[in-house]
Amino acid sequence: MAKKCSFNSMWIKDFSWVQEVPNDRYSAYYSLCNKKLNLSNMGRRAITSHQGTIGHKGKEGSASKSSKLIFPSRHAANPNTSIVPESGGIQDNHIPPSSPAVVPSSGIKKYLLKENICKSEILWCLQAIATHRSLRSAEKDAKLFSQMFKDSEIAKGIQLGRDKMAYFLIFGIAPFFKENFMKELLLCEHLVIGFDESLNKISQMQQMDLNVRFWCLGTNEVKTQYLNSAFLGRSCSEDLLAAFKEATKPLNLKKLFQVSMDGPNANFKFFKELTSCIKEGPEDPEILNMGSCGLHSVNLAFKTGAKCTNWKIFDFMRALYYVFKNSPARRAHVEENT
Repeated sequence: MAKKCSFNSMWIKDFSWVQEVPNDRYSAYYSLCNKKLNLSNMGRRAITSHQGTIGHKGKEGSASKSSKLIFPSRHAANPNTSIVPESGGIQDNHIPPSSPAVVPSSGIKKYLLKENICKSEILWCLQAIATHRSLRSAEKDAKLFSQMFKDSEIAKGIQLGRDKMAYFLIFGIAPFFKENFMKELLLCEHLVIGFDESLNKISQMQQMDLNVRFWCLGTNEVKTQYLNSAFLGRSCSEDLLAAFKEATKPLNLKKLFQVSMDGPNANFKFFKELTSCIKEGPEDPEILNMGSCGLHSVNLAFKTGAKCTNWKIFDFMRALYYVFKNSPARRAHVEENT
């Protein structure tokens, strides 16, 4: 059986954080880590082994830095100078210490460094979105910062993978901007909302994109900005109305001044149903009816007129396209002679 080592009181002189455990001479109490450990058969070696652990070193460093206080004295040049109060002749050599100033610890520096690193990572995410870059490309460039700026602790601390950037943008940055944008819209007196639906080939659903036009109180100008998107299986008037209401929450639809849309008949029925929902009473406002987009009407009118002429304009234009497609020599010849 291995021999047990007992506590030696001489160790307290060498290690200020070691204390003897009452009624247990085979253990030692580490006051810095608030632990009681069995010496087993290691003896002093058990103490030095614990002193080399990462947890003990961290607590020892924090304790030493937090204990450094600065006590400035007003009579440092002549500490023996006595102070004579005005009310009597009694001398008092005791000078009350001034308020101690704590030296900034490494913990505060680490906190400030982490905050600056987080700000830099957010700015880089915004830059990637503003320049329409992929997250994978932005991730590769972020890895260069530590090599480009070797003297910067912030550059060394930036760790941006594409998954982390996606979480930053979706769950952190996007909700922040959307919340501020909604607060700005709620302060507006009138709004104009436009929408258009088209097939999303990836999701194989009808995607209805909405934008909003409003008077910006901060810049005193009219702004048009993307609002939201809704995905539909069908694009009937009832489906459009339900998706429109859901996508415009929490805006007050009674502030709608006009709705911009294209010309299919489903949209006209949607407009009538939306108007009836908003104008529930005679005092409620009515949406301005400016018709729909004239692009469809003009396009169909031109197409019908071109067919009536029997000039075969569409065949001619299609032939011109294929004559000059992938043929720089023909295009150069035309440019020289025109």
